Amino acid sequence: MRIGLFTDTYLPDFNGVVTVVRLMERELRRTGHEVYIFAPAYPDQPEPEGKGVYRFPSIHFAYYRGMRIALPYSRRAIREIQRLEIIHSHDPFSMGLLALWASRRYGIPHIHTYHTLYAEYRRYLPRPIRPSRRMTERLSRLFCNSCDAIISPSLQMKRELEHYGITRPIYPLPFGVDEEEFSREVTWDARRGLGLEPEEDLLLYVGRLGMEKNLEFLLRAFRRLLKLRLRDRPQARLIIVGEGPLRRSLEDYAQGLGL
Repeated sequence: MRIGLFTDTYLPDFNGVVTVVRLMERELRRTGHEVYIFAPAYPDQPEPEGKGVYRFPSIHFAYYRGMRIALPYSRRAIREIQRLEIIHSHDPFSMGLLALWASRRYGIPHIHTYHTLYAEYRRYLPRPIRPSRRMTERLSRLFCNSCDAIISPSLQMKRELEHYGITRPIYPLPFGVDEEEFSREVTWDARRGLGLEPEEDLLLYVGRLGMEKNLEFLLRAFRRLLKLRLRDRPQARLIIVGEGPLRRSLEDYAQGLGL
């Protein structure tokens, strides 16, 4: 089948949606499907790109570092969209709206994966542009009820979407994991490589460095932990592993805390 994946975030950005889209793209191609990616253009995107990636002009979203808003018009991409057999959107924003339009215009079935509970994430927007919870739920309902089917990553999210009033079929489908990434033989002694003493406690965070992860709270909690530890207890070390738009500011914040 000719499958189009529509996403508002793609390489060189790195987050959960990008990971899911790339894994889905790879596995669908491995099973013989033709897969096409429709995503915003980035100033530092990889060149040249693989076959089947269509970029749209985009602008920076000032209120969320690293996010782009696509201007969903490209004659080259529209010619390819007309030939799709399945449309699968991963965001309800600029590329999601293009997916809705294309589905209606060309009569192509449209599946949407609801990755994020936006009613919870809206708190990270400044108040002048922050929608109410009720408005967020209403917009989600309007978008999802315009699709043919919805995929949710968990039963809990399925129940939440049903609470919004979404009446389209919702299928809980947890995101896949690339087992090959975890099948490699471990050849590096992490504690020794990081210079940790055998009795030293290690706190480890692995994930994206974004505002929604609340890592400033983690840094403050760790500083408090160090102050509360008894003098005869071994010292502790916090290791943060990951990449994201807040890396530089988190480094500065940790330094300001004396960590």
